[in-house]
Amino acid sequence: MFSQRLFWLNILLPVCLSALIFAAFCHWDTWAAVALLINSLWFLILFTVWHRRSSLPLASLSKEVEQLVAGKTFNSGDKNYPREYEKILKSIVTPVEMLHSMTGNTQLAAQQVAAAVEQINLTIDDSQRVSRDFSTIEVVAGSLAKMSAGMRQQIQEDLQAVAACREEMLYARHAIENVRQESLQVTSLISSLLTAVGNVDSIMMTIAEISSETRLLALNASIEAARAGEYGRGFAVVAEEVKKLSENTFTAVRETESILKLIQEHVSNVNSQLESNKKSIEEGVRSTLQAEDMLNIISGKMENISSVTNRNNEEVNNYLQQVSAAADEQKCNLGEITKVGDLLKEAANMLHEISSKVKIKKDAALLEKQKLKAEQLIKILRDVSTGTSIQEMNPDSHQTTLMSLLRKNPVFEAVWSNRPDGSFVFSEPAAGLANARVRDWWQQAATGNNYMSEEYISAITKKSCITISVPIRDRTGTVVGVLGADVKLED
Repeated sequence: MFSQRLFWLNILLPVCLSALIFAAFCHWDTWAAVALLINSLWFLILFTVWHRRSSLPLASLSKEVEQLVAGKTFNSGDKNYPREYEKILKSIVTPVEMLHSMTGNTQLAAQQVAAAVEQINLTIDDSQRVSRDFSTIEVVAGSLAKMSAGMRQQIQEDLQAVAACREEMLYARHAIENVRQESLQVTSLISSLLTAVGNVDSIMMTIAEISSETRLLALNASIEAARAGEYGRGFAVVAEEVKKLSENTFTAVRETESILKLIQEHVSNVNSQLESNKKSIEEGVRSTLQAEDMLNIISGKMENISSVTNRNNEEVNNYLQQVSAAADEQKCNLGEITKVGDLLKEAANMLHEISSKVKIKKDAALLEKQKLKAEQLIKILRDVSTGTSIQEMNPDSHQTTLMSLLRKNPVFEAVWSNRPDGSFVFSEPAAGLANARVRDWWQQAATGNNYMSEEYISAITKKSCITISVPIRDRTGTVVGVLGADVKLED
């Protein structure tokens, strides 16, 4: 203010002095000098009014431009500016608004690139797990190959053992067959022996009858010799000898009959034993034939197993080669993906750095209003998270509950729920990433804290929004998931 007064004093004083000197030099009278002075003052008043009317809009315009550059918005229709100022203002507003729009787009691009980086990091983690699984598969497949080789060797040994067993069984069958033939021959001989013994027994009976008749004749001869007296004594001696011979013959026949009976009993026992042995030999032959057939079947099965094992071994070797090639390719791809992820991360950092240079400032009252609104919405999410339909972590129940929440609260731009591992139970709209465990809103809520993000540009509506999230707890208070939402902000 002092500088403005000094400015006007420096103008008015020289003008008045110049007018008085000019009037004295021209020998004007007093009224002429007064008139010149009045005209000069009138000119200065008009100049002052014009300067004021020009400087005030200019100062206001300068202030508005400063606010615009600082990130605040304003409505140019609320104030009247001279036409030439409006053109200047428009030429300033247009690039600034373009700058703000570009900043929003840059923030959005940075978020999308960051999301892509997160997804690539998840892909890298999955790829590393797959690579480790490949290594495990290679180890298991190698063990399987060794096992297959050992099995093949064991099968070959078993085949050799079966072949040897078949040879032994064939030899045993031939031996048993020979025994059976010999047993049949012995049986035939025993039958012949029984027949011969029977014939001998018949002969011995005939001899016994002859001996009996001879003894009777000797008795009669003795009687007749006794009647003859002296003349019959020699005949009596002969008769006595014949009698002794017949008695000895009878005794021998009786002893022979006993021996023949004993021989018949033993031969019958031998014959019975031979019949039993014959049946056993026949059973042995049948068992040997069955065992030989079973060995043939086992041999065929083992040959099939050997063939299948060989094919499986070849397939396992081919699979090992494919797994090894896939693992090598996976490692190469993983390296390329890691490089791309690093480049995208650098790009995201650059975009974030660029967008952070332009700050969009908002009125403190508006910020406080948005904060209160976010706290109210967090309370709504907390109330929903305590419901049984959410605590059960069932996808169908989550879909029903969250869709109803979305319809009742249009301020929600998106709602979703996550499991403790970061995977999504339900999301509306569909989530753009497979797992959220790298996001701040998930990490904070998963540890039991409520979360509210800073303002950012939504990838869905391309407008300002914030993200809020709350933990999902079961009846014991344990965190079993995360419930989150994107909130639209007022323009």
